Amino acid sequence: MNVFALGTLLCGVAAASLQVSAQSAMVLKSPGSTQYGSHPALPACAMIAVQDGNPAAGPAVISLKTAGPCTIPWHWHTGNERLIIVHGSPKLEMKDMPAATTHDGDFVLMPAKSTHQFTAEGPCEVYIVTDSPFDIHYVNSAGTEITPEQAIKTSGQ
Repeated sequence: MNVFALGTLLCGVAAASLQVSAQSAMVLKSPGSTQYGSHPALPACAMIAVQDGNPAAGPAVISLKTAGPCTIPWHWHTGNERLIIVHGSPKLEMKDMPAATTHDGDFVLMPAKSTHQFTAEGPCEVYIVTDSPFDIHYVNSAGTEITPEQAIKTSGQ
């Protein structure tokens, strides 16, 4: 129960501090009503749903879900990326740092422009809170930016 309360508090603080939405009434989205879809810059194994905001124009909350093995290859974002692990144990790797396996309820901050990789061996669900428009810049092993198609093809997704 404490993990749920902490997660709820973190979500509330993040949304309030980012002023993600200009809603004047409470918005409730239950997991069963969330419509997930693919995104052309992500591997097919990763499905997303925008929960709040407009990730193309500014801060947003995005739900990411995987059904099985899935890797989002090495990449970086212009803004900070905050992850709240709802379910599963994805591994997060950041360049020049040890890998971290996360668990239900964990919070992770991926600083702006930090090169990182996301790997889920099984089903998982993650909330992503962004503080700027959501972009993704894939890089190869030399750190040179490559297209999403090149990155996804190389990772075998």
